[in-house]
Amino acid sequence: LLDTSPLESLIKQHCDFTKIKKNLDENVFESLIITANNYLSGSAVSFVQTTNSKLTWKESRRVAKLAQMNEKHIMASSAIPILFPPIEIDGQF
Repeated sequence: LLDTSPLESLIKQHCDFTKIKKNLDENVFESLIITANNYLSGSAVSFVQTTNSKLTWKESRRVAKLAQMNEKHIMASSAIPILFPPIEIDGQF
C-alpha cells in the first residue's frame, strides 16, 4: 500500500553499516540484533551481527541467524502486512 523506497534511500544514505563491524571489533558493543517476522513460517527471525559466532538460537517460533547487517534487515523489521511490503532476505520474506 505504501511506497517504502524513500525510507530505504534514507537508510542507505545515512547508515554506515561498516561501522557496526568496527564497533564490534573495538568492543563498543557485543552484538547487534534486528528482528523481523518470517511470513511463511510465522516465526520471529533475529538477525545477529556479533563477534560471538555461537550466539544463535532456535525455538518453536523464534530463530536467530548470523548476518552482516544492511538496509534490508532494517526494512524487513519495518515491514507491516498490507502497509509496508515484505522484504526478501536469504530467499524468504
